[in-house]
Amino acid sequence: MFGTITEKRLKYLLDIADNLPRITFEEIEKSKLPVFNKKFIFEEADEITDKKHLESLLDKSVKLNINYAVRPKWTLINYLYGGFDSKSADEVFKKAEIFQFYRFYSELILNYIKSNSPIFMTSAKVTEFIDETNIALFEKLNTNLTGLKVKNFFIQIFKLKYGEDKEITLDDSIPFVFVRIFLEDKNFIELLDKFKVIDGLKDNDEVELKVLIKVLMNKYEKSYDSVSAEEESKSDEIVNGDDQSGIQDKKEKEPEFRKIKISSSVEINDSRLIEEPEKIIQEKPKAEIREEINITDTFERHIPSPESKKIKRLFKEGELNIIAKKVFKSSRLSMFSAFEELEKLNTWEEAVSYLKEIFKKNNVDMYNKNVVLFIDLLNDYYTNLEKGYI
Repeated sequence: MFGTITEKRLKYLLDIADNLPRITFEEIEKSKLPVFNKKFIFEEADEITDKKHLESLLDKSVKLNINYAVRPKWTLINYLYGGFDSKSADEVFKKAEIFQFYRFYSELILNYIKSNSPIFMTSAKVTEFIDETNIALFEKLNTNLTGLKVKNFFIQIFKLKYGEDKEITLDDSIPFVFVRIFLEDKNFIELLDKFKVIDGLKDNDEVELKVLIKVLMNKYEKSYDSVSAEEESKSDEIVNGDDQSGIQDKKEKEPEFRKIKISSSVEINDSRLIEEPEKIIQEKPKAEIREEINITDTFERHIPSPESKKIKRLFKEGELNIIAKKVFKSSRLSMFSAFEELEKLNTWEEAVSYLKEIFKKNNVDMYNKNVVLFIDLLNDYYTNLEKGYI
């Protein structure tokens, strides 16, 4: 599957690149290339010599992003340091900034460098940050575990297979090899061992989201069914890719696989199985991983129409009152003024910098559930803006 994912994503990017009037940084910046790929290009190249050079950079960026989704610790250490024990803090900072998800890793690195201004940054220090974050994440997964937490934990891997825009459902599945590598990268061997309850589980077997939930919540029963590739007529083609990703090379004849299923009548007992965007506004290096917070929504999610770029239209009147009270010291004038400034910004990263100043000035409790949801919806807004949806 790694090879198929790489080819599909690279083709999408090359189609955009083919429509560039000129191969220049200015044209790349104005293009519809995703933010991650743009940042990678700007970081890795002092200049773009020709179309072939651009295609090579895009290919590398796709592979980096896919590897990061499946094994973030390994990818971060290798990309930031390339086998060296230390690099200049400035170089580490610039490279860490390009990653657009699992921000709980990169934000620790960025915040440390901002706060301490070191000249050099060792790989051992970054490894320590990542390991500390994984410990916190492991604790979250072992405290009041829900289907939502499991979905959020694996969401980027599902997006590898299904794309950014598909709403992931309980019936969607991913190859177990992705699960194995993802857990091994975090050294979550205890969680990986839970999958031994599935008899004969192999790397190329497809595992549904609801199976992942049942296994990790210790509710999987061996009586649940699995079907072979021949029986699963609608299952996705399994294509393996590059050895460097930790996934075996594609063979001439596809290996047989099972799809590990649970009857659709099985209840998961999680009525709120929706994705919660990552919260990346953090003041403390060891702040909790808040995208795992399981809370009851106070705000409704409103998708703005394509012609609307007004942030206030994301919220209902009652929600605006809550935001004014919790974030702007009950000043609606200050709130709407801030919205106008936010509408001038083009990326979530810029918005985060602006919001940090407001939160600091107004002494905002960033862990208040209403503030968290306010951040969520702004994150959605900038995600749609960067993708050109609004």
